[in-house]
Amino acid sequence: MNAIEFLLTTLAPVLVTGPGGGDPNSESSLAYIPGSAIRGMLASRWLADHPSVDAATDPTFRRLFLDGSVRYLNAYPALSNGVRMAPTPRSWRVDKEDRNEKHISDFALTDAIAQPGSPQPTWRSPGAAFCMVSAGYDEENSLWRFKAYSCTPRQTIAIHTARVDRQQVTKDATVFRYDALAAGQTFASAIVADDPADLIECQRLLPQAGLVRLGRSQNTGYGLVRISYPPDESGEPQTALRQNWREWTPPIADAGESAPKPTRLVVTLLSDAIVRDPLTGAETDDITAALYAPGETPVRPIDAFVHTEVVGGFNRRWNLPLPQATAIGAGSVFVFDYNEGLQRRLEELVEQGIGERRVEGFGRIAVNWQMSDQLERADSEHEALAPGDVTLTGDQALAAQQLATRILRNRLDERLRAAINQNAIKPHGIRKAQLGRLRVIVQRAQAASRMAERSPANLALLMTFLGDLKKPARDQLLKARVGSAPLLNWLTDLASNPARVVDKLQAEAMSVTIGGQTATFTAALQVEYALRLIDGVLLLAAKQA
Repeated sequence: MNAIEFLLTTLAPVLVTGPGGGDPNSESSLAYIPGSAIRGMLASRWLADHPSVDAATDPTFRRLFLDGSVRYLNAYPALSNGVRMAPTPRSWRVDKEDRNEKHISDFALTDAIAQPGSPQPTWRSPGAAFCMVSAGYDEENSLWRFKAYSCTPRQTIAIHTARVDRQQVTKDATVFRYDALAAGQTFASAIVADDPADLIECQRLLPQAGLVRLGRSQNTGYGLVRISYPPDESGEPQTALRQNWREWTPPIADAGESAPKPTRLVVTLLSDAIVRDPLTGAETDDITAALYAPGETPVRPIDAFVHTEVVGGFNRRWNLPLPQATAIGAGSVFVFDYNEGLQRRLEELVEQGIGERRVEGFGRIAVNWQMSDQLERADSEHEALAPGDVTLTGDQALAAQQLATRILRNRLDERLRAAINQNAIKPHGIRKAQLGRLRVIVQRAQAASRMAERSPANLALLMTFLGDLKKPARDQLLKARVGSAPLLNWLTDLASNPARVVDKLQAEAMSVTIGGQTATFTAALQVEYALRLIDGVLLLAAKQA
């Protein structure tokens, strides 16, 4: 397969949306940059270079952007070495009872049947949108072990107000909420073509280490992206056309006799696919119609894990939305009994894709990419996501620092809500008035902390209050419990050492980096979140008292 690979690093939030739904004043971005956006960007650059050409009839334009000879693949999150991740298979499941969710079962490859009388696991999806699988051979046990790295691209929320007169507040203003891909992330894409000469023309249109804009609201600061190329083995940018490129690589390649032999054919969709029933012309959720010509006897899947989505698009030339269609969602899995003829047919379709709109990256498939029914999950959901090599200075660095801090706070707020419920007070006779007194002191400490840059010394106000308690109030705090510890001891421990909030929020080594600017869980933030945790726990107890 002829291809050129490149990376897209978001320097500003990117808003690439699907068909609307819900609140008409809100837009949520896709978790990736679609191939249609990349194709549209390159088509506009080609038209700018050929202003007198009729694009509808020009053979070069039609070959590059319309007839499917050149296919623009979706940009998915990239590893630090530039490798493109894949959508998480819909057949993966984790046990809800496994608190760490370290083990993934692939239902497309397992025939395990629960034994009567044995506890039944409660399964759910792993949750992450994209993944990468690696394999290592365990010589001691003579078996292959598979590890799954996963990630979900970060998103940022912004509120905008539309007014007729920007200088004057009016009653008819409209508020918009945009949930866009956050800045500072790197995505990998590729352009594949039948003729290498077409790729040379596409590469000419790609700005070398240049800046482009993708998606919606480009005039309001969205969509700024930098194009670069993944490194080769020597670490240098790899700009050359690749003639034997593969969109996906099996976790075990060239392993010889030790490689497990396939007993099934597992087809995984690497992008959405629009497949139509040959008899009715309606969209279908079965890929069989795309694998066989009319009149042939198809081999039906023995199992399927399918998710459907409504897909659309927008034509800037016409300034009109494209017709919506029901597509088989990326990550859907179809399982067939092993058939040599079907395997050859599927391998032919790997390069071309299946279904409609293949020029925009639809219909990409992988065959037997899933090779194990048991995988070990990586420790961190985000460890596989490349942070990008963006370095900013001046006002841009300040804005990146503020954005990184805002994202860090959002993550800490999620942990805080969970920690408040996990540290619920068992009242045992504590009076509601006593809880109210404590909250007043905590809020005073919060106010004093804000005035003095959240210094740990500001917790002295709470420590002094706890030390001066009279015996009846002290007895109430000793009888009430947080877990197995008396409430008084829990408060004193957290107030005297606010760094303990790191363990309570499970936020060890939590940080966010954007454009070379890093936000960490500093001592000042530890003081703030320690006080917020105390206040939240007391408020929850007061409501239940």
